[in-house]
Amino acid sequence: MKNKKYHLRTQISLSSKLRDAIDARRIYKKESLSEYIRKAIEIRIASENKSHRDLKALAERVIAKIPKEKSGWKNVKDISDWQRKLRREKGE
Repeated sequence: MKNKKYHLRTQISLSSKLRDAIDARRIYKKESLSEYIRKAIEIRIASENKSHRDLKALAERVIAKIPKEKSGWKNVKDISDWQRKLRREKGE
């Protein structure tokens, strides 16, 4: 995601407490405010992408464990009828 050409500028609002915390870290690392925030955004996007991939892989593993002949849907021909029947049984 490294992009050395930054064509867009944006403005954000930060609390003074958050800005002070960022300044302390970015000055120590000798980074500009923009570079520090860009890196933070890249890290968050990478983390969210990894979380999404992990959840998708987990869902696929869970689904793969369900035997097709025991999915519970074999005898359900019409989902609407099935839902109505369940609601009637529950008294809704």
